[in-house]
Formats: sequence, C-alpha cells, structure tokens
Amino acid sequence: MKNPIIGISCHLKLNEEDWFKNYQTNYVGRPEVESIIKANGTPIMLPMTNDINLIKNYLDIIDGLVIIGGEDINPSYYNEDLDKLSGVIVEERDKFEELLIKEAFNRKIPMLLICRGMQMINALYGGTLYQDLSLNKDYYLEHQAWNKSYRHVHQIAITKEDSFMFDIYKKNNFYVNSLHHQAIKNVSPLFDVTAISKDGVIEAIELKDKSFFCLAVQYHPEISSYYYDDYHKLMFNYFINYINNHQK
Repeated sequence: MKNPIIGISCHLKLNEEDWFKNYQTNYVGRPEVESIIKANGTPIMLPMTNDINLIKNYLDIIDGLVIIGGEDINPSYYNEDLDKLSGVIVEERDKFEELLIKEAFNRKIPMLLICRGMQMINALYGGTLYQDLSLNKDYYLEHQAWNKSYRHVHQIAITKEDSFMFDIYKKNNFYVNSLHHQAIKNVSPLFDVTAISKDGVIEAIELKDKSFFCLAVQYHPEISSYYYDDYHKLMFNYFINYINNHQK
C-alpha cells in the first residue's frame, strides 16, 4: 500500500528584508511536514490560489487534507464587524481556505484542521468566534503561550467518548500547548464539541454524523509531535491509518 498523499494548506509570507523586498512566499512549517512523514504519509504543499479549478485539481491528487494555523479570519465570515482586538487578516488566504475546505467537505476528503483551521471551518458552517479571548471574562488559563517554547501549558478534557478524540488519545484528560488569542463562541450546528479546557475554551470539534474524518483542534499537535515526539503524534498516526483503511 502506498503512503497516502496529504495536502497541507500554505501560509503566505511577505519578505520585508532589503533583499527581494516584498517577495511573496508560499510556505508550510516543518512540524506539519515532519509529523505527516513520521506517520507514514506523503506531504505536499498546496500553494495559495483563488482559482477553483486549480483547487479541484489539488483535491484530485490528495487522500487527506491538513489546514494549518495562522492569522485571524475576517469576522465578516460570521457576520461581525472588525473589533480593534482582532489581529492580522489575510483576505487572500481566507478566500483560498474557504474554497478549499468547502470543496474538500463536499467530497468527504478526510480533514484535520489546526488552530485557525478549526476557527475557519466553524465560521464557514454557521459558527461564530470571539475576536479576542478577553471578550469572555470566564477565560483565565494561559492560551497565548508564545514564549513557552511550545510546551504544554494546560489540560483539556474530552467531552464525548464516542469521538475521534477519545479514539486517538484513549484518555479523558491530557496536556496541550496553546498559541491563540481567538476561540469559538458558538459552534457550527454540523459539529459536536469533543474537548474543552478547564475555563471553557472549545479545544476540539468534529463532524456530528461521522460520515468522514473531519476533526478540528485549537491546540497544535504537530508542534508537540515534532519538537517533543510525545503522545500528540497519535493524532497523525490515527489520521493516516484512517485514510489507509478508508481508501477506495
């Protein structure tokens, strides 16, 4: 059996150095790539585009899709005006991921969506976001641990044993890293919440009808898997094994 091909959505980086000033680069982080390789998948980068025909071509050749973290999403996706606490928005990326996720969803291509990816799919299918964690006064844990070397900073609890999350981790509570300033407010009606933090932040959602693997998490399993080779590699092992067992 060949290793499944996993498409990874790209960031767009603008070079601000004197050399190649304003040169734009499509890129993917090494943790995403290496986590897939270690799980016996074959990663390929999906460069940013708003050409739906090219996106369909991408999806024709991949077996699974990973949507990675990054900038904030334009709040117009969930019918809100831009708050001053919102961060950087890249509208080209918003449109790319909108087209990519919707087309993959319609095709039932297995998807793992990380951080911004979780927020994006929730917004696309009727959910809403907090534009900043400070807008919910109940949140008290460290969720923006940018200077903690990507280490685990708080626990999360799985809320449904009949879930991909429990199948993956085989336990109800475990530690995660945390690198976000936004969070899900209202979950999409198509998804169940399957993990939360102690202060109530939604940490995982997955498709209610389980017609295909569509799991989204707020934390970064790829960073833990790559830097610490810890239990979060189970996420990628499960994802690849699911694809192998469900390939036509």
